[in-house]
Amino acid sequence: MMFTLPLAAVGAFLALILTGNSIYNANALIGFLILLGVVVNNGIILIDYSRILQRRNFRLSRALITAGQTRVRPILITAVTTILAMLPIAMGRAEYISQIGAPFAITVIGGLAFATLFTLVIIPTAAFGLDNTLRWLNKLPLKTKLLMLGLFTLGLVLIVNTIHSVLWQSAYILGLLASVPAGTWFVRTSLRRSRTRLFADDAPITITIRNVSKVYDDFIKFSKEWRKGRKEHETSSGNLPLKERLARWLYLLPLYAFLVFFLFFYIRGGLWRLMLVFIFYLASLSLFRTFNPAPGPDRRLRDRIFNMGEKVVRWGLPLPVLFWLRGQWQDTFSAVFIGLIWYLAILFHSVAKRLEQRGTIIDRLTGRFGRLRRAFYRFGQRIPLLSRKKKPFEALDRISLSIGSGMFGLVGPNGAGKTTLMRIICGILGPSRGKVSFNHLDLEEHREELQALIGYLPQEFGTYENMTAVQFLDYQAMLKGIWNKEERGRIVGTALDSVHLSENRNHKIRTFSGGMKQRIGIAQTLLKLPRVLVVDEPTAGLDPRERIRFRNLLAELAKDRIVIFSTHIIEDISSSCNKLAVLLEGRVKFVGSPKDLIERTRGNVWQALIPESDLDKTRRTANVVHHMRDAGKVRVRILAEEQPLAEAKQATPTLEDAYMWLMGRTERGNGGRP
Repeated sequence: MMFTLPLAAVGAFLALILTGNSIYNANALIGFLILLGVVVNNGIILIDYSRILQRRNFRLSRALITAGQTRVRPILITAVTTILAMLPIAMGRAEYISQIGAPFAITVIGGLAFATLFTLVIIPTAAFGLDNTLRWLNKLPLKTKLLMLGLFTLGLVLIVNTIHSVLWQSAYILGLLASVPAGTWFVRTSLRRSRTRLFADDAPITITIRNVSKVYDDFIKFSKEWRKGRKEHETSSGNLPLKERLARWLYLLPLYAFLVFFLFFYIRGGLWRLMLVFIFYLASLSLFRTFNPAPGPDRRLRDRIFNMGEKVVRWGLPLPVLFWLRGQWQDTFSAVFIGLIWYLAILFHSVAKRLEQRGTIIDRLTGRFGRLRRAFYRFGQRIPLLSRKKKPFEALDRISLSIGSGMFGLVGPNGAGKTTLMRIICGILGPSRGKVSFNHLDLEEHREELQALIGYLPQEFGTYENMTAVQFLDYQAMLKGIWNKEERGRIVGTALDSVHLSENRNHKIRTFSGGMKQRIGIAQTLLKLPRVLVVDEPTAGLDPRERIRFRNLLAELAKDRIVIFSTHIIEDISSSCNKLAVLLEGRVKFVGSPKDLIERTRGNVWQALIPESDLDKTRRTANVVHHMRDAGKVRVRILAEEQPLAEAKQATPTLEDAYMWLMGRTERGNGGRP
């Protein structure tokens, strides 16, 4: 009620002002009193059902959205019938009606239209922000709350003493109510600083990941709740017979009829006509879709008839409307121009919908006019509201891990979600669901403070190619807060020695090879060692000797800190990590030590010496993970639960064997879950 009543008043005042009527008219005040009764009734309908849903364990926001979707009929029926009853009075041209009845009817129509819109749409939307705001206010320190109260009181006194209009006083007070919390939030957020002493220097850190999921191109929170409520509403009404579905939407017919009358017979303004023409077109399409047949044995034939009729409405309806506009405006050029834009919009929307249904990848289109078609489709994708709908991609699915001091390895194929998980741990990305905490401190709430404890070396990073190695590292050291020149020089020299680039310290980075640039990135992380070090594919591009050196360096650093290490090289994991997690398609398939993973494979690794001519046949019938020619024959390594060949003997499994065995079992659906 605290939202709908003020907004109903705003809607009534706007309607009176736009139609040139006085807000102090006695009939307008009577209309406002009647308006309050109708608005309160609609609000009660929404609130009562939302409370019922809350008792069914619905969250407040979802309860309001679902209530608005399922109670849309009674609310709209009340609003539409009242508005239709008032329209003849509001549009009356006789003198006594325009002076006496019009202010009354316009007050009711304007206020009810605003209040209904806000009841069904804005209130559920505002529930998200209001709920989060109240929780944020409850967490504020007492001093901050008292300061906010003082600022609000001071602003209230200034408004009352300097502004004498009740209407403007109300507007300024509403602005004050919003600006004081918003200003407080901005100041507190802006003044937050990264503090490294959240924990004692010698206190161990444990990273807890609980049910973390990450969905790229995901819908915003409100959209997800709206879709859930819509799905629940469609579940209860989607399979109804046509007659019952028409009865449910019968209240829209009077509104549609009024739209037709208002557009084609009443309104005179050219701009308003143009706006209402598109509303009429969309309403006609929406009303036609109400006749979509319910599921049945002859669904295919009825689907064809319905789809054909929808195409006729979509492509054919603009033509008579454009001819009508041309006759009203007496302007052929404007009608043709609008028609061209209209049909282009329909074309782009239809093509985008067809591409989405077929799952077409635009970059793979070939054939005749392939280049022109690709350019056309890409252009269509960039048009707001007409382009293809985004398809959420779930990169992580309910990941739960606990990471303590030491080397923790992340293993998995490309696209398994390793980089996404590491970026979430570093606070670069936020999880779609779930939480990451450092010693029970939520990363999302303490992002700035906790990020000071984390060092991240991504797989790809940028450098200033025109700088020398020592200049670049010196600059990075200053960014990390090392201001003393002598100390900075010592730290930079030690970092260059650790990655064996001392001889190239004065060479420009653009002259370095890919492996040397990778070592520059490693040296950058060594300038100021964090409590948590996250490295993504750090040994890519390094020669075997440098890879072993860096692996040993990480193992040394992991004695008193957390090192999260992602790699495709199984040997790096087996020789340095005391715990690892195997990821596949965004899910954790194994968590434990390398030894535990190897033990899972014991008894399933076989080795045999076979003739070279039998190699292709053995590959087709067995899971050969390795083969090597040996004195005219081929030594093969096979993963199998039972003896694959008569001459095969069991072999001691390696971590690579265990990884391949786990991946194979997962792909065949025979387990693989932790």
